[in-house]
Amino acid sequence: MGITETWLRADGSDVISGELCPNGYRFVHLPRSSSIGGGVGILFKSSFCTKTRISDHSFNSFECLDMSFVGHKSLRVIVIYRPPDCTTSTLFVEEFSSLLEEITLCHQELLIWGDFNIHIDDSSNGMGNQFIDLLSLFNLTQHVSFPMHKHGHILDLIITTNNTEAFDVNNVSILDQFCASDHKAVCFNANLRKPANQRKTISSRRLKNFDFKSFDEIIKGSDLFKENNSLSALTIMYDEILRDAMDKLAPMKSWTIVLRPDAPWYNEDITKQKRIRRRLERKWRSSKLESDKENYLRQCSVVNSMLCKAKENYYTTITKDNAKDSKLLFCTVDKLLQKNNDKYYPPAKNDEELANSFADFISTKINNIRSGFINSHLEQYIVPGRTCPSSFSEFQAVTEKDVMDLVARSKIKACSLDPSPATIMKEYYSEIPVERQKARWPKSEDMPDMLQL
Repeated sequence: MGITETWLRADGSDVISGELCPNGYRFVHLPRSSSIGGGVGILFKSSFCTKTRISDHSFNSFECLDMSFVGHKSLRVIVIYRPPDCTTSTLFVEEFSSLLEEITLCHQELLIWGDFNIHIDDSSNGMGNQFIDLLSLFNLTQHVSFPMHKHGHILDLIITTNNTEAFDVNNVSILDQFCASDHKAVCFNANLRKPANQRKTISSRRLKNFDFKSFDEIIKGSDLFKENNSLSALTIMYDEILRDAMDKLAPMKSWTIVLRPDAPWYNEDITKQKRIRRRLERKWRSSKLESDKENYLRQCSVVNSMLCKAKENYYTTITKDNAKDSKLLFCTVDKLLQKNNDKYYPPAKNDEELANSFADFISTKINNIRSGFINSHLEQYIVPGRTCPSSFSEFQAVTEKDVMDLVARSKIKACSLDPSPATIMKEYYSEIPVERQKARWPKSEDMPDMLQL
């Protein structure tokens, strides 16, 4: 969906655009920077792979948002808004011609749409004739053939490459519905493959009916209870034995789910009212009576009010119930503002290559910073080396009770490196011979190898 005159600002409009955007969709917009008003945007399904393009030219007579949709077919979409200012007529033709010279060199299907504010249906309009000749020169076709403004005239245009079969625009129509704008919405069908729903692979262990008895037998029958193990060997053994026990009793299973649009505040009452709204809409479109239209509009207000109230109650409940969970609250705010927190990493064959390239980048950056210092000016800032008369060679020994109390007070949190889930360890930790490890730890001068960075 292309939208013109969004009236959104560069800052402070995240909440508005977030409310505009349904779940499973994204809204990209380009606000007017110089004054209020104007602005263009595109609303699209988030499963589309997109790229926002930055033009080499700056245009003074119109605003445009240039995006590429990459998939089975590559489509370049440009939304245009030209303010109705007759003083920019000549400038618009020149600048729009420059834009066409730039974009016609690409090998993508082309779709240009928006509010041009040009009376192309008026044969006596000089600018309209110039514009039509310009489209013909660049082998472009304009598909709207009927007025959509309340005062008549064809102002909103849909433009594609001429004689294209790959991207076939058809069934161009007006959304003949109530609208606060002086423009009606222009709808059309096009030959573009619908993107598949995003998929996500989930891996987890089934711990609901975990067999603690078998887990106890595996642990107590292991080498963890032998006395002649070093601290490093015991640490490695602890990790391997617990991991093997978990793989045997609760193996990791993976499955793929489809990420579908979700509205957690949606309820059955809203569904019922939407059915009533749809029934009233069909009745109005059939009868064309003003009374039926008023009933339909009244029901639209009821549904909109219920949606706003349900959404407000949902987020109010989340905020109250999780007042101390800052992470969840920040995630909730990000969803409201439609912020995309996906992480994008440089291409690499595997995780090891990616990690090494990251380490090389940081190392090179540090070396470059160091080499940029002027050594002759550093002597006056260097503090002479200092010695510490005290030493810290041995830790205070802890008792088994100290360890158990520490574990009991710890929050149930997990890490991918843990050999066993925190929920299992919380229940079973007192049975594992940690006393042997903690007894060696204060007197050992070395950190176990697997715990070193």
